[in-house]
Amino acid sequence: MRTVFLFAVSCLLVASAPRRLAWADEVDEAGRMTTTIDSVERRDQFLERFRALGSEPDIHGVKRQLPWAQSFLMERLNSGMKYDPPQFPDGTLGVAGLRDDDVSLQTYMRLVAECPYVADLSFSPGEASDADLLLLQGHPGIQKIKMGRNKMTDVGLAVLPSLPKLESLTCGVSIITDETLQILSRCKNLRILSLSHVESTDAGFEALAHLKKLQFLELMGTPICRGVRHLTYLPLTSLNLSKTLVDDESLKSIGEITTLRELSIGETAITDDGLKHLAGLQNLESLSLYDNAITAKGLREIQRLPHLDSLSLSGVPLDDDAVHVLAEMQNLRSLFIMRTPITKDQLNYLDEHLPDKCRIYADDETDAK
Repeated sequence: MRTVFLFAVSCLLVASAPRRLAWADEVDEAGRMTTTIDSVERRDQFLERFRALGSEPDIHGVKRQLPWAQSFLMERLNSGMKYDPPQFPDGTLGVAGLRDDDVSLQTYMRLVAECPYVADLSFSPGEASDADLLLLQGHPGIQKIKMGRNKMTDVGLAVLPSLPKLESLTCGVSIITDETLQILSRCKNLRILSLSHVESTDAGFEALAHLKKLQFLELMGTPICRGVRHLTYLPLTSLNLSKTLVDDESLKSIGEITTLRELSIGETAITDDGLKHLAGLQNLESLSLYDNAITAKGLREIQRLPHLDSLSLSGVPLDDDAVHVLAEMQNLRSLFIMRTPITKDQLNYLDEHLPDKCRIYADDETDAK
């Protein structure tokens, strides 16, 4: 028998301890830093070590994060080399006592611009501006950029097409418009694109059709609807359109993206009738339909997908008929049915009829009637 995973309604939050920026022997009993190195010396140490690392080809990426305070951290990434990149205690490039204001963001960005082997950049929300991004013009090594919600506009984002190796972009700038999408369409090597805070029009998504290498696209919470027809020209393997305006008519276009292996269309306007348009997705392995009004009729349509092994129906009003259809889906390895009206008897029925390899994720407050 498999294990049925039961989730409580409430969530357990686990907080990690703040990262210390000083060495252990430089922190007194009260937790105060006792280092006497002044800010200029700390900055100079950091700049020197960063330059040494970012100028060597065995360093795949140097990443700036803010998990606790403004600190400068080196992320250990797989560089494809036979040996690992140098690592330093506390992830701060070995600079004891590095503080928030030792190195300004613009100084850091100028440093990145000097280092051709920096491949991975991450900006926390609110810290970056157009002026910072403009310093990256033509950088030869950057492959991945992740930015939280920032003050950047199209002026700064216009730098992105000048980065020849840029393959992955997570963009949470304040406003993404049709003009922004036009800029992104010129990033010809993008394979991964995730957008949020989009205020473009539905027609604006036509610009994405120019990204001929795009495989992973996340447009969750955007106003896309009929604009999905422009995505049929892309070699997508993963597509997230949850919380969008996608409806049954949109599914006609989605059904033409036969390269898809993962599709998320939760919390949209789709119905049972629209799911028949997914019949052509013969390579689909994972489908998320959470918070949609799907019944047994719609489940029979996706039951025919030969490689589907992960299905999310959380928040879907499942009944006896739907449960019986699910029990016939013998390729399933993961089934998510949290927040559904499923009873304990129905859950037991699924447990008995689905293969042992299938993991069922359900609420621990399942109705016991």
